[in-house]
Amino acid sequence: MGFTTLRDFVLERPSIRAEALRVLLDLTTHPESVTRRAAINTVRRWVPGAEPLDSMIRDFALQILRRLQKRPPQGSGKSTNGQANGEADDDSMEDGQLPPEELMQTPYLLDEIQLPAEKSHVLQHVELLFALSVKIPEFLDE
Repeated sequence: MGFTTLRDFVLERPSIRAEALRVLLDLTTHPESVTRRAAINTVRRWVPGAEPLDSMIRDFALQILRRLQKRPPQGSGKSTNGQANGEADDDSMEDGQLPPEELMQTPYLLDEIQLPAEKSHVLQHVELLFALSVKIPEFLDE
């Protein structure tokens, strides 16, 4: 019932569309698999083709995936590349990795995953992307 109501808010109430979609997207990372799958089934109906929902959902899925990337240790700031003009040292970042302050966070995800990661924590990050990859196979390239 709640997912149907949120879906209707997204589709029929432009004034609260962003907030309702954000709640649904947050629920796609819920620790309970039943809740997570219900939210995923709700949002994947809009991919592909239902703009601007499509691009918002795709961006969210990719940002959640990027949270799994291994970050450089906080204390290893070796900025010895001779960068005197204040540029950030991007050599320690992997391709496609976002700076930590730009990573997506939801109320259901841990702030930082300890390695080795638990299967359930990884599933919270990748299940939406895998569900969308059925309709958008290029997501598997990520």
